Amino acid sequence: KDGLAVTAGVAVERVEIVPATDPAAMRLIAMVMRELDRAEDREISAAASTGWRHPVSRRKREELPVKLESWYRKGLPSGLQVSYIEAVRSYPAQPEDNGCGLETLFSGWVLQPAGGAEPRVRVGARMTYCDRVGAMYMLPLGTVQLQGRTFWISQSSGHGAEWYAVTELDRDRPRVVAEYFGGGGRGC
Repeated sequence: KDGLAVTAGVAVERVEIVPATDPAAMRLIAMVMRELDRAEDREISAAASTGWRHPVSRRKREELPVKLESWYRKGLPSGLQVSYIEAVRSYPAQPEDNGCGLETLFSGWVLQPAGGAEPRVRVGARMTYCDRVGAMYMLPLGTVQLQGRTFWISQSSGHGAEWYAVTELDRDRPRVVAEYFGGGGRGC
């Protein structure tokens, strides 16, 4: 994207893109691992209502690593660190997978209060295959401060759709306050 336009007098602040290779990335994943496992369990449970069963037991799933793919971070004036993460747990392809194994895609928010308090984690999971059809990825365009409130402006896109959102960042949880469908179609 080329930029973000705002009205006069409003400054757009950058969102830090933390490299997945940063040593803090492993610590972040370890800190939120329990919530990632819970999000995956919820997704698998929802799929099981259709009769589908995950081919890997829960114990074996938890032994497989989760790899951080994207980490976006913004420090707020209150000292709260707000992060948006995207991560994946990949499974070996089964014979019926035609070489493209299952993956669990994780995405969502991690709010780390100042002083080392327990982070608040709001992540979801999506089961897909290695081709990631149906996956959406977030790109932060920037943040703005208005009347003491911080808003994170982003684009989310995937194979068939594009969305834009304005999310208010607060102490309890990020809250989408505006969104716009940017277009899309069925398939590529």
